[in-house]
Amino acid sequence: MSSRIMILTVLSLLIFGTSAFAAPMYADTAYDYTPGLNVGTARSITGNALDAPDASLRADDNDIRFLSLGIGSYDSSLPAGTDYTGNGYGGSVYFSFASNFTGWATIYETTYSRSGYNEFASVLGSLDGLTWTFLGDINNQNVDADGGYTVTFSGIYKFLKVVDTTALNGGVLADGFDIDAVKVNPTPVPGAVWLLGSGLVGLVGLRRRFSA
Repeated sequence: MSSRIMILTVLSLLIFGTSAFAAPMYADTAYDYTPGLNVGTARSITGNALDAPDASLRADDNDIRFLSLGIGSYDSSLPAGTDYTGNGYGGSVYFSFASNFTGWATIYETTYSRSGYNEFASVLGSLDGLTWTFLGDINNQNVDADGGYTVTFSGIYKFLKVVDTTALNGGVLADGFDIDAVKVNPTPVPGAVWLLGSGLVGLVGLRRRFSA
């Protein structure tokens, strides 16, 4: 085997092997669920928003596998709430994952008659579950075929919060933003970085050996 072929083979294994460490993660735990108005019992189960999104949903109350945040009351004569609470802001919940995340997050929303129910929310990230950084706004109209809305951002976070803002955006005041699942991009695993670095060092030595 020539040195060039050997180098390309090893490099390919490193690249694809390293990418396996970066599989997207779904939320595994929900915290501090504080529902807003109009949320029924079946739509207030936090476990409905964990793990991967449901493959299919039936439009009846016997199979509601999503978490509704609930709307907020809003008085246009008053200022909006502070720190995502108070006037105009609805329910909220935050999630944790198997490890820290960075780069992007996708929130999957479920609405049976999406075109008739405009719902909105804000997404925030945190390392300690106390101090939050705004990551982006989402709505249930501009989603992909699976109902996902992706926000991109910089920084590393451990927790992700979703706060309903339907009332502030003139949406349909039903039960607020409905979360089916939350997916994030994990930060690089140190072991994977070490593996890639070790492989590159080995490639340099291999090239020198065959060049001698």
